[in-house]
Amino acid sequence: GVLIEFKYIKQEDYDKDKNLLLQKQEEAKVQVKRYMKTEEIKQIPKIKCYTVVAIKDKLFVEKIN
Repeated sequence: GVLIEFKYIKQEDYDKDKNLLLQKQEEAKVQVKRYMKTEEIKQIPKIKCYTVVAIKDKLFVEKIN
């Protein structure tokens, strides 16, 4: 199984504040770790967890263990 937390940043917002990428990645990571503690997710063997942050046509993917 695969668990993905997806976030989106508007290009104009990112242009104003480059730190938004790190903030959204951290938000997504916190959510994934919260999901991983639920019984439903714990029952899925060998689940792979990722965060994906999109800015316009770019994707920033991070694997979470």
